[in-house]
Order: sequence, then C-alpha cells, then structure tokens
Amino acid sequence: MTQDQENQELSVEPTTGAPMSAHDFFMWGMDNVVYIRDVPQEENPVFGVFAADGTQIAYAHSRDEARLWARHNELEPLSVH
Repeated sequence: MTQDQENQELSVEPTTGAPMSAHDFFMWGMDNVVYIRDVPQEENPVFGVFAADGTQIAYAHSRDEARLWARHNELEPLSVH
C-alpha cells in the first residue's frame, strides 16, 4: 500500500441515493457490535452482553468471559461503565 492509498478518504453513500435517517446512521454497522456491562444482582456479579438496541443476548460471570463469548461469536465487544 502506498502513502497515497493510506491517506485517501473513504466516501460512503447509501445505495438508494436517499439520505440516511438518524436511526439508520446510528444502526449502520452495529449488527456486529455488542456492549458489556455489569447487571446488578444481590449475590454474585453478572456481566450482560447486549446488542446495540439494548437487548440482552447473553450473560457471563466475569467481564473476560463475556468478552471471550462475544469474540467467539464474531462480535466486537465494547465495555460500558
């Protein structure tokens, strides 16, 4: 890859030619991103794995276990504090 190729800007446009709504822009590329956060419980701590829309899709007993599960399922984990 040349220096010129590295410095080129990426131009992305919707295939329909219509402008993207705020919701469409927010969800663009979010089908492979999950976020991990602790789920309050009285006893043992649990870490939830959530889709971009907030739906809980898994849980684990540690943050590392939750990240491993996400990676194993080809998802990009993000932590939320």
